[in-house]
Amino acid sequence: GKAAADNLTVTVPLPAKIGQLQIVTAGGVQQGNNVVWALASLPAGGSAKFIAKIAVAADAKDGDVLAFSAALNALGLSEPKVVVGPPATVVVRPILKLTKTYEDLTGKHLFPGDTVRFTIVAANVGNAAAPNLVITDALPAALVAVEPESGGTLSGQTVTWTVPSLPAGQQVSVAVRGKIAAGVPSGSTIVNTASCKADAGDPATSNQLSVPVLYPTLDVVLGLAPEAPAKLPLEPGDTVTLQLQLTA
Repeated sequence: GKAAADNLTVTVPLPAKIGQLQIVTAGGVQQGNNVVWALASLPAGGSAKFIAKIAVAADAKDGDVLAFSAALNALGLSEPKVVVGPPATVVVRPILKLTKTYEDLTGKHLFPGDTVRFTIVAANVGNAAAPNLVITDALPAALVAVEPESGGTLSGQTVTWTVPSLPAGQQVSVAVRGKIAAGVPSGSTIVNTASCKADAGDPATSNQLSVPVLYPTLDVVLGLAPEAPAKLPLEPGDTVTLQLQLTA
């Protein structure tokens, strides 16, 4: 501005659901539910910074909103100038992440009849436990002889695992195995994802897993050629050349 601001006061109302308060900028005092700073004068073109650190209360719940504002008053102002800051939302919930990998237990390329094990890892990267976590994997028809591991249950082609509670910062790993079905063509890809949900937080879906099925397929051509002067139909004493050609 063009004139100094004298007898300046800055009042910051404290939101609900706060814990420890630390007034960083000297001169500030807590008055009830407010933090107040007083400044004798702020020259024209000058600036001042006021800082306080506020801890979120231990009993704050998911979705609680902390609203922040400040009121500035000075000599000559008809009424305080109020500024409103951005609100802060408290998050107390599980955040689920799901990853899926596979392992060829037979080795080398996957053939029909080979066994594949799928491993699913559910991680809770949030700050609250995930109660009644259910992990589900609906396997495609290209997998047969499905055998759940890790305590899973099988219904049709769907395997389900139940975890009573997954604490924050923890993860759980489950697995299932199956065989590549007969008739799955070489060069095809078995695509699959898993999912999970709990009684709190949002559900999660794993990465899309692509399992390549690749094995050699042989084309066979058998040729027969009479050697001159022989010709077809053959006669006793004729010589023929047999040629067998394989293409992978």
